[in-house]
Amino acid sequence: MAKRLIAAAALSVACSLCAAQPADLSEQTLYEFMLGEIAVQRGDLPLSELIGAYAGEIGQTQFLPSSYIKYGVDYDGNGHVDLRHSVPDVLASTANLLKVNGWKAGAPFGEGSENFQVMREWNRSETYRKTMVLFAEKLRE
Repeated sequence: MAKRLIAAAALSVACSLCAAQPADLSEQTLYEFMLGEIAVQRGDLPLSELIGAYAGEIGQTQFLPSSYIKYGVDYDGNGHVDLRHSVPDVLASTANLLKVNGWKAGAPFGEGSENFQVMREWNRSETYRKTMVLFAEKLRE
């Protein structure tokens, strides 16, 4: 009963937030919230951890709930996709997102490459993608 009350209160807050946004963003925000609730219902996230960043991103690689549901992989085999605490799940889910969207292993990934465009599915911000490229290049050194 208490969980339903908390979920109802959270939905009310989400609806209020949606009302303050342009219509196209409102629908997406509500959709992402509902997908986050699905992650809670299937046991991937405790309700107390349904906390996201500014745009609702969840976990170490900041997946929106829609990506969490679509690309999440239970790589550690514990029965749940855990993008907050399970490094194997985080890495496998991120690799899955990239592979499904056309990542070419071994191909260039810098700005202007096909792989750079594939990263857009992960994060549309060009600055974010350029930062990922910079970190990857530093790790290669």
